[in-house]
Amino acid sequence: MNYKVCLIIDNPLRDLEGMTLIAWHLAKKKKECYLVPMYCQSFDVLAIKPDVVVVNYIRPNNINMLLRYKKENIKIAVLDTEGSPGNDMEGFAKKVAQIAQRNIISLYCLWGDEQYNAFKKENTFEKNILRITGCPRYDFCAEPYRTTLPKVIKGEKFILIGPGRWGSADPWLGVPVNWDQISQAKVIIEVGMKDFPVDPSFGSHFFQNVTSMRIGYFTIDHKKKKDVLDMKWLRDQHVNSVTKYTKWIRLKDPVTVTIDGQTGEGVIIKPLNPTKELMDEAESTGI
Repeated sequence: MNYKVCLIIDNPLRDLEGMTLIAWHLAKKKKECYLVPMYCQSFDVLAIKPDVVVVNYIRPNNINMLLRYKKENIKIAVLDTEGSPGNDMEGFAKKVAQIAQRNIISLYCLWGDEQYNAFKKENTFEKNILRITGCPRYDFCAEPYRTTLPKVIKGEKFILIGPGRWGSADPWLGVPVNWDQISQAKVIIEVGMKDFPVDPSFGSHFFQNVTSMRIGYFTIDHKKKKDVLDMKWLRDQHVNSVTKYTKWIRLKDPVTVTIDGQTGEGVIIKPLNPTKELMDEAESTGI
């Protein structure tokens, strides 16, 4: 019987090429490989019953599923395609230790020495299951391959507005981007429309990045009267460039963004027209 391996694909735009390459190398070693979409894994992995499943991360939202795999005698390896949110490697190692039971993981792949040393220092897992394998992501690759990736506007922050869920792996539910493509956004807005009724993600695809980098996340529900996006005003603004799917609008003056973390409500205020200060002739010095 062939040794079966399930490789979980998180964001296909970001991870599919790298995971396919891993599957190719495993196939050369006579392993039977399955590329499984992240949102199908709870059904597909249990149906395939592999010897090992390579998951894309350990987070609170998937720990119960990992325990199910363990109960079915499926070995669990972790190849974290998101890596450590921010630069706090030790903080990340502590969080993983708090989430995962030490005995459920058979292999944990690490991006480099710094992450490895943090996991070892925090005693996250037994040392013998830690392996430095390098970064599995193509969007962090070196030249000349980086030139094939979508470009971001260096040094500038922006408000990102789009239909449905940002970061969805399914283009029928939103915009299938990876974090590196939108990481310079200061505010991200998910817009629900009458002819595109998708439940908002509330930033769940990039939750760690959004919270650690203090990025504002708005959802516009077309069924709620108080959720308003002034498209007429946006269309009247200066358009810097247009592509098949995007429009880049540059404002002359900045907007003001206010978010109440307690109520979950927020507002983006348009630039105020500058008012000219009138001189009071009685107070004038005459200069």
